[in-house]
Amino acid sequence: MPECAYITVLALGGPQNSVRQYAESADHDVHTGTLNDVDDSVDVLVLDDTTDCSPHRVLEHIREHGYDCGVLLLGDRDETTRGVDITLPADASTEEIRTGVVRVARRVAYEAVLDDLFDLCERRADLLDDGDEDALDAVSDRIRERRECTDDIAARFDEADYRAAFRDLD
Repeated sequence: MPECAYITVLALGGPQNSVRQYAESADHDVHTGTLNDVDDSVDVLVLDDTTDCSPHRVLEHIREHGYDCGVLLLGDRDETTRGVDITLPADASTEEIRTGVVRVARRVAYEAVLDDLFDLCERRADLLDDGDEDALDAVSDRIRERRECTDDIAARFDEADYRAAFRDLD
């Protein structure tokens, strides 16, 4: 998902007023639903930890199905939940939720572009052995584009975004 692409957000359970207000004023797609509504089209999942869905169950479901969505958790628990991109207080304002969703979407986009960049680099290494200059030039151009895209996205990162983007490298 490129940085400025359309964002699809799914809010699980019966969202609180600030999430409903955010959904009404958002310039992207915001749906409410259940865990069964999570699919590949969801970029950011907003989860209120006061609903019946436990954050651990939701994250397990996402991992089991291989979904690449980011997770924004609204809650007042002090515990840190691995796999949650951003945690906001349960009483977060509409603007805080909007900012959080954009930050999570940016992280998801960065990871997708980085994965593509790694795949292209592997393809380029194979082409170096094959000697196909035209294909090598085309892949090299795509690598340059992906690098520029990662640079553009990362330019908006803060320390927390970097930690989240590279947390799986442990």
